[in-house]
Amino acid sequence: MKQRRHAFTLIELLVVIAIIAILAAILFPVFAQAKMAAKKTADLSNLKQHGTSTMMYMADNDDMYPRGDLCDQSRQGWAHFTWREATGPYVKNGIQMVTWASASGTVAVPWAQGQIWESPTQPPDTRFGYGVNALLFSPTDWDPAFAECDYNGVFNNGKPGHEPIPSRSSTQVDKPSQKMIVTTLGINASWAAAASKLESDWWWHVAGSSDGWPNLHFTGPLSGAKWDSDLAGCDWDPGSKLGPHCAMPRYRYTEGLNATYADGHAKYKKKYALNWCKDFYTGWNERPPQSGDTSETWVWQPGGICTQFGSE
Repeated sequence: MKQRRHAFTLIELLVVIAIIAILAAILFPVFAQAKMAAKKTADLSNLKQHGTSTMMYMADNDDMYPRGDLCDQSRQGWAHFTWREATGPYVKNGIQMVTWASASGTVAVPWAQGQIWESPTQPPDTRFGYGVNALLFSPTDWDPAFAECDYNGVFNNGKPGHEPIPSRSSTQVDKPSQKMIVTTLGINASWAAAASKLESDWWWHVAGSSDGWPNLHFTGPLSGAKWDSDLAGCDWDPGSKLGPHCAMPRYRYTEGLNATYADGHAKYKKKYALNWCKDFYTGWNERPPQSGDTSETWVWQPGGICTQFGSE
C-alpha cells in the first residue's frame, strides 16, 4: 500500500508567515528598546567615570576644575591639551600616545579618543561625544586680540593680554549637586566631531532677537529642547536655519540625556526638566572681560529671566 505524503496547503503556509510577521512586529521594537537601554546605561557609566576622574584631578590640583582646552607648544595648534587628556590618567581609559598631534611630529603626546570619550549613541565614525561646562572648565578663546594661540599653532601666551583663562574652583559653585559639568553634545558633521565645551549662552537666541532666529528654535532657559539633530554646520547662522550650535546638549535617550554634575555624580534627566538657569549657569562669563562679552549676571537679579526659578 502506497504511503500518502502530507504537505502544507497554501492557506496554512500563509497563516504561519502571518504569525511570524506579527511576532516580529511585536518583538523588534522590544529588542530596539533593550538595545537603547543598554546604550543609555553605558553612557551613564562613561559620565560617572568623567565625574570620578574630575574629582580625582581636582584633589591633586588645588580643587580647580581642569581647563576645557589649553594651548600647549608641544602640540599642533589644532590639537589642544583638553579636559580629556587632563583627567584621562585617573581612569586610564582611551588615552593614546601619538606623534601626529605633536608640534615636532616625532615626540609622542597624549591623545584621548574612543572608549569613555565617545557616547554610545553618537553618529558612527565621529569623535568626542561629550563636552564640559565652559563656565567651569574655561576654554581657550580664539579672539585674535587676546587669544592664547591660534589654529595655525602661533603661541601668544607670552604677550601681555594673552594669558590663559583660569578655570574655576569647586568652592565657587554654590550648588555643586545641581550644576552640570559634562554631557552629550551635538556632532558637527563637517568635521565629524563635537566641540570640547558646552556654550554658556546655548539658549540665548530667542524670539525677537537681532540675529533673526524664529521663536521655535529655543525655549528660553529651558535648554533648547527642540533640537536633537547632528548637522553639518550646526551653528548660529540665521541664514541657514540649520539649528542650534553643536556646543549644546543633545537628548539621545528617549527625549532625555545623562549628565555629570559638579560633585561627581551622574544621572538621567528629561529634556524639559533640564534648566539652563539651575543646571548650567554659574554666575559668571566663560570669557575674560577684554573679550567684550557683556555680563550675564543680570539673569539672577530682580526681574531677570532666571529669578522665576528661585535663587541660584
